[in-house]
Amino acid sequence: MNNLSKIAVAFAAAFTLLSSTQVQAQEVIPSTLPTNTDVVTTSGTVNNLLSDLKTYSFGSTSFSNYVWVNSGNTFYSVSGVDVEIIGTASFDIEYYSSAGEYLGKDTYVNKTGWVSSYGVHIKNVKIKFVNTGDEKVNIKWGEVSYYSS
Repeated sequence: MNNLSKIAVAFAAAFTLLSSTQVQAQEVIPSTLPTNTDVVTTSGTVNNLLSDLKTYSFGSTSFSNYVWVNSGNTFYSVSGVDVEIIGTASFDIEYYSSAGEYLGKDTYVNKTGWVSSYGVHIKNVKIKFVNTGDEKVNIKWGEVSYYSS
């Protein structure tokens, strides 16, 4: 069994265990990473999920109140947001449904340099940066990682 197959078996076992179904364990080498992007989904099929991963990059901006990422357009399924701050800033990254319903936020206080928000995994979401400090927020650039389908 090659390393990719072993990892696939491990993922399948983990997903099955999470659903309280007993599985027969097989030898897995946890420190071995796959050499390509194939992963096992919960259905047990192998897909190339990273081929569907897209990035939306945006350039520099400054704001005193708030700014919408991508002019408030909806992203299908966000997996992460990365932004580079110039100077120091306090801000929230807020998430809204495509209908405009507030879903939640990540809060950052007195941050400088790179800021990352992962584990978002919300479908059909809009992203808004909101200034929570006294000074203007200056963004050098950033990107949103999302799945297109």
